[in-house]
Amino acid sequence: MTRIGELNRILTLQMRQSSLDAEGRDNETWITISDVRANINPLTAKDFLLAGQNAERVTHQITVRFRKDLATPPAAGGAQSGHNLRLVEGTRVFAVHSVIHDQERRRWLILLCVELEPV
Repeated sequence: MTRIGELNRILTLQMRQSSLDAEGRDNETWITISDVRANINPLTAKDFLLAGQNAERVTHQITVRFRKDLATPPAAGGAQSGHNLRLVEGTRVFAVHSVIHDQERRRWLILLCVELEPV
């Protein structure tokens, strides 16, 4: 179980917004939603094996306080949630891969994330 004091990092929560430019190409931008306090844990090889079939992609487990906008799964048709979110800390970027409700108590969310390569 996570304790409040373990949320020792401040990350910026961002949402992807897509639009078409004048030539019809997809234009992707990221909008800042808010700052969130979080705990970041890199996953070990053992965690990869226990995580399941997409384990090779997941690199970090990030714990945050429950937020309805993070807890809502992406809806069919591309609603802005879940996989359209990322967390930023300085030059580090974590794409949200999946969201787990910790013990279904609406207290904590565990985000399985992929740390992206700096561009």
